[in-house]
Amino acid sequence: MGYGSGNDYKSLLYFNLSAKQGEPIKWKIKKYNDGVSEELPSEEKVWGKLIGVAIKEKEWNDEKYKVLILRLADKDELYILSIPFSYLGRGIMNSLLSITKQGNLSIKVYTKNDFGCAHVKYDEEKLPWKHNMKELNEMILTVKGKDGEPIKVGGKDLKDYDKINQFLIHNLETLFNTIEFDTVPEKSGDNFSEDNVPDVKDKPPEIQDEDMPPEFQDEKEPVPGADDLPF
Repeated sequence: MGYGSGNDYKSLLYFNLSAKQGEPIKWKIKKYNDGVSEELPSEEKVWGKLIGVAIKEKEWNDEKYKVLILRLADKDELYILSIPFSYLGRGIMNSLLSITKQGNLSIKVYTKNDFGCAHVKYDEEKLPWKHNMKELNEMILTVKGKDGEPIKVGGKDLKDYDKINQFLIHNLETLFNTIEFDTVPEKSGDNFSEDNVPDVKDKPPEIQDEDMPPEFQDEKEPVPGADDLPF
């Protein structure tokens, strides 16, 4: 899907990353128009003019968690992307930290060796990671019991992602507070607020970070032929 820029939005599309283990990673899409929702075919890539960034707190089964919300613009539609604080989401966020001004954003998600990956471009140029991912992942702590041994859940060490998530939140908010974004036109009204999207219930990321081998958290181009949509 490709998006340009404009100032008269007639409908809203909501993009949510689907990252179930063993299934291809894609953007799940719902379109909202006059209070009616329509599920559209999933896509690997989304791109358009970045017009807003926010950190939102959500809830699932009485548990609160945070997501990164990106707003993209089209000539007659507004797009809201929900990105979780998962290994894939943090990689995307690390690339976004390299942005210096408003521009056109492209995020292609794809599967490599059964794991989700992302390729991020800005104004048609590849966005590099701002921070070394290996160093960032050192902020992921193993939760230990009173005996000093790792606490196991489902046979795996329980992880604490608060430190790395807070680091990313602080740096994202600091960066994007310095960038002037176009605003949603007043005539679009509150109907185009992410808070007013009906019946959207995002699960927290289902693929846990400890399942992601470090060698797959790279910045390489997708395999030749996998990216068949033009930027």
